[in-house]
Amino acid sequence: MKKLFSVVLILSLVFSSTRLATARVYSASTVTKMIYGQINKRNKKFSYTVSKKSDISLTKIQNYYVSKDSYLMCLVSKLQCIGYKTPRGWKYRFTLKYNESTKETQSVQKYAKKVVKRFRDFSTPYKLQAIHDFVVNSLEYDEKCINDAGYKAIKKKRAVCNGYTALFYQLCTAARIPCYCVSGFAKNDGLIEHIWNVVKINNKYYYVDTTWDDCNDIQYAYFLKGSETFNKDHSVVLNIALAKRVCSSDYEV
Repeated sequence: MKKLFSVVLILSLVFSSTRLATARVYSASTVTKMIYGQINKRNKKFSYTVSKKSDISLTKIQNYYVSKDSYLMCLVSKLQCIGYKTPRGWKYRFTLKYNESTKETQSVQKYAKKVVKRFRDFSTPYKLQAIHDFVVNSLEYDEKCINDAGYKAIKKKRAVCNGYTALFYQLCTAARIPCYCVSGFAKNDGLIEHIWNVVKINNKYYYVDTTWDDCNDIQYAYFLKGSETFNKDHSVVLNIALAKRVCSSDYEV
C-alpha cells in the first residue's frame, strides 16, 4: 500500500485565566507567515499569541507554506498546535517534526545538480523523461520508508511515494524545470494517501507520478499526463489551486 506521510493536525484548547501573557499579540496572517519562516529553519517548537482562538487554522497554515514551497509537503511529517487562553489573547504552542534536516536538504540539492549535468543538452521534454527514468531506476518501493524524503531515499535507494516525489522535485529544480508537489488520495485496492508531482512545460502544467511508473519495467502511464487521465485514480486534497491549473489533456510528444 502506498502511504503518504502523516500530518497530524491536533488543536487542543486549554483554558487558563491565571497565567500572565507576556508575548506580543499578532494577527493570524502574520503568524501564518512567521510559521513558514520557522519551517524553513526547521525549528521544531515555538509559540505565538493571537487575539481570538478562531484566528488560527492549521489548514490555512499548511496551505500557505505549501503554496510558497510545495517541497515542504514532503518534509513536514507532523504539525501540532495546542492553544490556551491568556489575559492578552490566545497563545498557541506549535510542535513540528521533519523528514529531513536543512543540511540533508542541501545535500540532496548538491546531489541533484551533479545528476542533471548529464542531461544539460537535452530538450525539456527529454530532460524530464531522463529525470523520470533516473528516479524510477534509482529507487525501489519499500513501505518501511514511510517518512523518508529525498535524502534518505538517495542513501537507502528505497522509498515510498514521499521519497520518489521529493527526489523528482529536487532533480527538476536543479535542471531549472518548474516542479511542484501535490497530495491526496489514489485508488489502489481502496483509497490510499499519496503524493506526486506537477511540472510546468511550455507554460502548461502536467502531472507526473514516478511511484506508480515504477514497475518491473519503466512505464510512462503517469508521465506528463493531464487531469482527465489522473482523475480516474488520483484526487488532490492539498495544493488544489495548483491542481486546477493542470491541463485536462495529456502532453503531446
